[in-house]
Amino acid sequence: MNIFVGDDHTETAGTQLYQAALNCSLLSVDHTATFPLVSTNLKAGAAVLQSGGGGISFPYVNGNVELYAYGFTVAPQTGAAYGVGDVRTGRMKLEKFTIGPTTGFPNLGGQAGADGSYLELKDCTIALGGWGNNNFPSTRGGTTKLENVTFTTTASGGSVMPVFSGGGALTILEGCDFSALNTAAIGRSNIPLLGSSPNSNWLVKDCVLGVGMIAVSNMNWNTQIDLNRVDTGTAYIRNERWNMLGTLITSTSVVRTGGAVDGTTPVSHQIATSSSNTFIGTSFYALPLAIWNAVIGSNRNVTLYGIANDSRLPTNAEVWFDCEYLGSSTSLKASYVRGAPVVLATPTALTADTSAWDSTATARANTTAYVLGAVIKTASNVGRVFFCTTAGTSAGSEPGGYASAVDGGSVTDGTATFRAGCRFSQTLTLSSPQPQQPGYLYVYPKFGRASTTYYLDPLIKLS
Repeated sequence: MNIFVGDDHTETAGTQLYQAALNCSLLSVDHTATFPLVSTNLKAGAAVLQSGGGGISFPYVNGNVELYAYGFTVAPQTGAAYGVGDVRTGRMKLEKFTIGPTTGFPNLGGQAGADGSYLELKDCTIALGGWGNNNFPSTRGGTTKLENVTFTTTASGGSVMPVFSGGGALTILEGCDFSALNTAAIGRSNIPLLGSSPNSNWLVKDCVLGVGMIAVSNMNWNTQIDLNRVDTGTAYIRNERWNMLGTLITSTSVVRTGGAVDGTTPVSHQIATSSSNTFIGTSFYALPLAIWNAVIGSNRNVTLYGIANDSRLPTNAEVWFDCEYLGSSTSLKASYVRGAPVVLATPTALTADTSAWDSTATARANTTAYVLGAVIKTASNVGRVFFCTTAGTSAGSEPGGYASAVDGGSVTDGTATFRAGCRFSQTLTLSSPQPQQPGYLYVYPKFGRASTTYYLDPLIKLS
């Protein structure tokens, strides 16, 4: 069934509106068109406003039905919460909606706990009219997907509030534009995309974030946030993962010579594990990597390279990877080789490596204040990078200890201390079984030591 609403129509409500009890479409159309209506008669503009102090829910689905809605403007008239796409069960798709400008906050999706619901917003605009408490949207229920949604705001200043808060089972932001939410427009030093302790899993893919926008202001155990091919106007693509066990961000300051290149920019994955990280049960799983393998019926060596801010080589209980590949000639069931030691077995040190990691690092400077974790290189020890382990001011000339430093060795530099990074690699041999079909090899890097920083080259080497 199709329900037509004229594009010149405006109504107010204080409760659920247009509750669907069967599969139907709710369409804003040109009010001057004559029946029968066709696709060219679709015209955005019909408006639903909040009345009174209560919130509205529009459209509203509470049953195993599907609803499609096109072209509506939804906005509150007070600061109360209101629902857009309130789907308790069933599925709903909203297209060409304009949400806001708002002094309240829209709940996108169903009630908390409505895990079977699905809401999709496509080609919509969400206008934030305020920048403070209760002015940001919240996703709820099961799965919520925003595709090609543009965010705008007329507000500035205010407290540090996120763009989103809360979350259902899964929230997907794909092809969305947050560029208007930037530090210059908002007047703040950082803008969290997600709020304090958001629930659920979030995938942010092929989006543009505003300058100064960070992934999240706080985490909890129920959350994982992945940024996949995200742009902030830099020369490189941001790929990130955030959860309670650690963070992975794209780095351009510590990269392996001959390693991964994002277009023309060398990159690495910077992993910082949290104090909760352990080898058994709570290891940080980095973003998966993939490479095509066309060689079958022969052993294949799969190698990853990295560098650690550590005094020694990491063990295979601290850094390792698993490899998934096609080891059967008759089935697509995966075969695995795993790089970690068996539980209760004695870990072994990874292989020492001599790759250069200093091509983009900042050169050491005399009489300069360095903060903890700062990374430098020196002309006297090419290939190595040095991590600041004690903040302080460097000496007036380069200490001789830099030239003779080996991986893991420390150098006193004025009131600061620097340590040469430990370079490592791990190789897994796919031999039992050997690859039996051409296809992608998937590599899953994992980290099992707490409170340590690593840089991983995401370029897989096959031999």
